[in-house]
Amino acid sequence: MAIEVFDIEFKDYAIKVAPSKGVITRDIDPAKVPYTFGNVYEEPFYYPNTIANLSEPYILRDFRGITVLTNPFAYNPVTGSLRVYTYFKVRVYNKGTDSVNTFNRFRISISRSFYTLYENHFLNWNSYRYTPVDDSYGKLLVICHTNFLSQIAPYINWKRQKGIDTELVEFSTIGTTASQLKTYIQNRYNADNSLTFVQLVGDAPQIPSLSYFGGGSDPGLSLVAGSDNYPDIFIGRFSAQTTADVIAQVNKTIFYEKDLNTSATWLSQAMGIASAEGGGGQGDNGESDIQHMNLIRTDLLNYGYTSVDQIYDPGASTSTVTTNVNNGRGFINYVGHGADNYWVTTGFSNTNASDLTNGNKVPFIMDVACVNGNFVSTTCFAEAWMRNTHGGGAVGIYASSINQSWNSPMRAQDEVTDLLIAETHTTLGGLYYNGSCKMMDVYGSDGVNMFKTWNIFGDASLQIRSKTPLAMTVNHPASIYTGTNSVSVSTGVAGALVALTYNNTIYGKAFTNSNGIAAVNFTNPPIGEITYTVTVTAFNRVTYIGTLSQINTPAPEQPRFVAEWEPAKGSIIRYPVGLPYTMIADLSNNGLLYVIVSSSSQATCNSELSANGINMANVRYIITNNDSYWIRDYGPWTIMDGDNNMQLVDFIYNRPRPDDDAVPSAIANYLGVNISQMDITHSGGNIMTDGQGKAMSTNLVLTENATHSQNAINTMFNNYLGVTDYQLYPDPNNTYINHIDCWAKLLDVDKVLIRSVPTNHPQYSAIEAVVAQWQTKLSSYGTPYKIFRVNTSNDEPYTNSFIFNKHIYVPLMGTANDAAALLAYQNAMPGYTVTGYSYSNFESTDAIHCRVNTIFDNQMISVQHLPPVPSSVLQTLTFNVNIAHTNALNQSGTYISWKTGKNGIWQNSNLSLQSNGNWLINLTAPVIGDTLFYWISATDVTNRNVTLPLCALQDPFMLIGVYVPAINQPQVQLQIQDNNVRISWNVVPYANNYVIYAADTPQGSFLPVGSTSETYWETSLTAEKKFFKIIAQRVVR
Repeated sequence: MAIEVFDIEFKDYAIKVAPSKGVITRDIDPAKVPYTFGNVYEEPFYYPNTIANLSEPYILRDFRGITVLTNPFAYNPVTGSLRVYTYFKVRVYNKGTDSVNTFNRFRISISRSFYTLYENHFLNWNSYRYTPVDDSYGKLLVICHTNFLSQIAPYINWKRQKGIDTELVEFSTIGTTASQLKTYIQNRYNADNSLTFVQLVGDAPQIPSLSYFGGGSDPGLSLVAGSDNYPDIFIGRFSAQTTADVIAQVNKTIFYEKDLNTSATWLSQAMGIASAEGGGGQGDNGESDIQHMNLIRTDLLNYGYTSVDQIYDPGASTSTVTTNVNNGRGFINYVGHGADNYWVTTGFSNTNASDLTNGNKVPFIMDVACVNGNFVSTTCFAEAWMRNTHGGGAVGIYASSINQSWNSPMRAQDEVTDLLIAETHTTLGGLYYNGSCKMMDVYGSDGVNMFKTWNIFGDASLQIRSKTPLAMTVNHPASIYTGTNSVSVSTGVAGALVALTYNNTIYGKAFTNSNGIAAVNFTNPPIGEITYTVTVTAFNRVTYIGTLSQINTPAPEQPRFVAEWEPAKGSIIRYPVGLPYTMIADLSNNGLLYVIVSSSSQATCNSELSANGINMANVRYIITNNDSYWIRDYGPWTIMDGDNNMQLVDFIYNRPRPDDDAVPSAIANYLGVNISQMDITHSGGNIMTDGQGKAMSTNLVLTENATHSQNAINTMFNNYLGVTDYQLYPDPNNTYINHIDCWAKLLDVDKVLIRSVPTNHPQYSAIEAVVAQWQTKLSSYGTPYKIFRVNTSNDEPYTNSFIFNKHIYVPLMGTANDAAALLAYQNAMPGYTVTGYSYSNFESTDAIHCRVNTIFDNQMISVQHLPPVPSSVLQTLTFNVNIAHTNALNQSGTYISWKTGKNGIWQNSNLSLQSNGNWLINLTAPVIGDTLFYWISATDVTNRNVTLPLCALQDPFMLIGVYVPAINQPQVQLQIQDNNVRISWNVVPYANNYVIYAADTPQGSFLPVGSTSETYWETSLTAEKKFFKIIAQRVVR
């Protein structure tokens, strides 16, 4: 970067200019420092000879900055002429390539806690005014000494309650040195740059500080972006050596933010303490300490402080400070000399600070003095204010660990007041560090020395108060249903932070808009009936704490539990994955691939999927925390309600994995569908459904829900899933998991695949017993189940397969049974694509089905049909079909395809709509001895198509005829030709056999002499007279 100065205007004045006395620390009396005239006073040139130059570039968290340093005065000591530049312009521009503190900005939004810092700090900030501001307070990392973990817990809980994402780390897990602490904080920031606040809990012996210029340097921990000296995060410290020290600081911090109300009028009273020194050119802007403090006082009174004490030397007393603080002061400014354990002006000391009885009327203090914050080797003055155990002291103090310079800290103190009255910064860390940033801009390296040794004692994230708090009018619902995605909270105040918490976990937070309304979105909320805490905090407002009840969603109307094989948008897995990438690639080419992944793992996941041949155009990420890849077990169940709207149903996951248990809500939120909660402990691997009212599980359901009767369970399944026949089976495997998908697989409404083992296998008898139990059941078609078997002599998990959009994905184990397993599926489901996959960590109880789930098509067609029962007297059969659909059906694609007999010709007959999704058609009943084959097709205008049965014409419905028709007698003709008699007759409907009878007389006994399926019969001519008759009949073969 380079700078150009132009359009310069100036005036020269004949005036003598004395040299600066240099940087003087506040342990020195300026009056005793002599003037020293350097060599420059002998040169006949104006000094300095540059009007403006640039500082080194620096990184301020999100941005690379640079300071324009100007010199509007120049002095020629030989001529005694002072040149005052009254006007000039500067141009800062890019020139070449720089290597100092280069920075590639990678954050897509800016933390609210830093927005006003940038706005105040950068002249050209408006050029970034469209950078998104993240509605987040940023993350708070609390690093605590082992001895204080219990005492810091209320602070952690409160910060979470108000909506700050707060994490507790025990210092012993980090190390023992300040260098290790610095490295840890740096690594945490590198891993998650939403880190905004770090709060240390313990004195220097408990949690060491960095050292700078011989003093403790907590601010050194804030430098985590770039190699400059501008802070990137805020560092606070509860300096404590005893549990009482921690309790005192935690209690006053919580009370200050949480419990102050409209009676706290003391907040608008301030105090100023100043020495009688400085002035005459000594001090920031040449101000004496009293002049400086009076300017601050004027600003505060104009802002709205009702009083600002003037405790100035000479005559400033300890008693005045004690009395006024005990009466309540909200903000204290000190400028003057200091020592390790007292203010020189007033003599107010550690003892006095420890003896204060101001209760919860605790001020925050901006302290410009030497070594008041020298906490490393002694109990310093700042610590005494903070550790007061008599119910008082201060809530925060900014104090230096070294001798402070005279001028530069005054600029920081001015800036803190300016920011406070502008209400641009309302956190303790924001005020203090922004003041130091201004100081560094103006004073350069001296400002840096001050910043690095100016420590925040107290909570850096504390929301300070500058006026008597006003109450908020907060409105929100009294209750919500489980699965609610968002809640609107009205506060009447812009910029208020609204948080919804339960059990010290944040489930939703947001800042209110300009109308004072926040739309609080839930993140992985718990399921079931609970009560959230609603907390609203805002600058200079009384904190609101209320409750929000979450109640179970009413059971959906007319639910239908969706079967695994029904039309799907996509499959869903979790990352890190538990399936072979060859299979995941196939899934991604057979529909969308939804991936559950945490935000911190998404980039890695995306790279890994892309590198393994996944169809990335079909990948959809659902960002949520998770514990495991068994998404079948914790994933939601899907229903279609009476209006054919897709909804999800959740249950209590039978594993102690809270993040997994919250995934169904995340899926519902992503899909924008309702989710209901069943009060039952369950898992997806232990349930199968036919989509038509039947479901199957093992008896594990009864074991895990001992407080529910089986009747109560059945009722719940009926209410929430539409299951009218819930079949429970003993687990023949007798394994730890007891899931039905480890030994059985429902393939269609009337088809089930069950494992088989040799007779000498330990589970042979138990398996055959459940097969016998299945044989007693009727499917939803009213027919016995077609039971297929798959050999699992080595306990292979072949039934743990996945059916998805007419594909069946089968786990293979590398045994001799693999090929037969694939063939078993092909025989059972002709027309389906059957593919096998091997994977190193498939187990007999855990393979494909456990690790993948389905996102169904919310516009699916579903067909329900109960085949008619043939009758011996009905010539016509009525076929009723119920079709649920979202899009209009295509009449020509909605039909029954049928044929009579295996060798018959398929014919299509369109269904006729009756009402409410009911369609029908009448077909001629198959007569006894015939078989009617048929299947149903339903197609909508988007070309969605469903067939029933699933395999359609390759394995259709089959009705065996029992209708016995009336058979007419044939009309007979007789012909004699040569020596043969030929009897012929007409074709008789329904007859398939004709019996020829003969007698000697018309009234004689007719005896059968032949039969044929033809329409004629021949016999030799004899001399005897014969009478014949033909009987038509239908023979059932």
